[in-house]
Amino acid sequence: MGNRRGVANSLGSLGNAYYRLGDYKKAIDYHQQHLAISKEIGNRQGVANSLGNLGNAYHSLGNYKKAIDYHQQYLAISKEIGNRRGVAVSLNNLGLALQKSGKLVAAENHLRQAITTYEDIRKLLLNKDTWKVSIFEQQARTYRLLQQVLIARKQPQQALVISEQGRTRALVEILYRTRHNKPKQELIPPTLTLTQIQQVANKEKATLVEYFVTLNEIYIWVISPQGKIKFRSVSLPKDISIQQLVKITREKQLNVRGRNSNNPPGKKDSSTNRLKQLHQLLIKPIADLLPKDEQQKVIFIPHQELFLVPFVALQDEKDKYLIEKHTILTAPSIQALSLNPQNKQTAPILPRGKDVLIVGNPTMPKTKVGKKLEPLKQLDGAEEEAKIIAKMLGTKAIIGSQATEPAIVKKMSSAKLIHFATHGLLDGINAIGSPGAITFTPFGKDDGFLTTSEIMEKFGLSSEQKLQADLVVLSACDTGRGDIRGEGVIGLSRAFMASGVPTLVVSLWKVSL
Repeated sequence: MGNRRGVANSLGSLGNAYYRLGDYKKAIDYHQQHLAISKEIGNRQGVANSLGNLGNAYHSLGNYKKAIDYHQQYLAISKEIGNRRGVAVSLNNLGLALQKSGKLVAAENHLRQAITTYEDIRKLLLNKDTWKVSIFEQQARTYRLLQQVLIARKQPQQALVISEQGRTRALVEILYRTRHNKPKQELIPPTLTLTQIQQVANKEKATLVEYFVTLNEIYIWVISPQGKIKFRSVSLPKDISIQQLVKITREKQLNVRGRNSNNPPGKKDSSTNRLKQLHQLLIKPIADLLPKDEQQKVIFIPHQELFLVPFVALQDEKDKYLIEKHTILTAPSIQALSLNPQNKQTAPILPRGKDVLIVGNPTMPKTKVGKKLEPLKQLDGAEEEAKIIAKMLGTKAIIGSQATEPAIVKKMSSAKLIHFATHGLLDGINAIGSPGAITFTPFGKDDGFLTTSEIMEKFGLSSEQKLQADLVVLSACDTGRGDIRGEGVIGLSRAFMASGVPTLVVSLWKVSL
């Protein structure tokens, strides 16, 4: 057909396919052909793309000098044609190649420029939460790489600042708008300084423990209530990845069913105590920095798969659980913690009567969900749980057919304490179209599934009606889980935090019926 642009694009796609297969020399050959035709027809974006792909291929071959040369050309053209994303990507890739070449100062400079460019791009997205969560998937790798460069340069405290910048960016923006009473305006919060991070620990009267996972190491920062910052790094086992270790711990040690399985749990594996293995990796290196007073709070800020770790259940060499030594909480980031509603700290005296919303065992939707596509079963135990708690707090539990979705949503807005004992669902296996849902009784147009998206729309994002609850207990399956992204965990806990709730109690696995 004589379509030269089509020929060029297909050559570039072939180059990318061979790159994915690990055949870098063949990838280079196709990208060179793509480059030649793009130059011939004057396609500047095509030229830039082929130069970037060539840089990546030479990087994978260990030829960092050539990789740097191609990425610099990619950067120059991206600037020339005004492609901000291309500028950010080429700066990131240059930073990586420079790091591998041992040129750490230059690597840091390029990575900081990449972050600045990404920040400019984020500003164009206004208040679009889902867009910001999505775009941060690519941006997060620059923050991760910069941390590694700073650690290599023996600047762990600056690495902590970058670690914080690279977490929960979209959530922090929602909380920041709420703090300033401007839910519908585009406000970009300043990132925390080192001094402000220390002030958060002091204000919370807590020891903060922030983790960051690389391929070979775990970085750990411990910030005491007095503001002292200590850094430790731990080498990961060579025979098992942290992702595999967490997965095996959950499935074999804790008898937890996986996210993509509604089948009964398998047989427990008692041959290796994985909870002790995780304690060795995550707690023992910093045990001397944790408070001796078991009443003093320790707030863990996990990273990636560590969000699935039950820190309370980790065991030391004397078989003592971590919860026996410390008062444990988790948070998605220090900045998110700092933006918790100032006037809503969980009081020592729980609210009672009309200020309390207790729901147990709603009449379940008839919708078929799960791998076996079956309707949800009723939860007699959840009903009993709700009635007992309601009696303790001087109110009446809402159960059965009374627990309709619209009725509960209406009561949620004014309740000071919320306790839901029902089914919790995850997307993917349940086909609910949202990363997490709490189940109530269907009514009218409401299907009975209160999803994260609906919570965000009603009480989070640009909504002026925030939840008033000091404490929300989601006594259901998987309520602390969701999609683990660069932003953090996208699920029910994030939706409730964005809606103004400072403290939640959630679960990390399926609860046995």
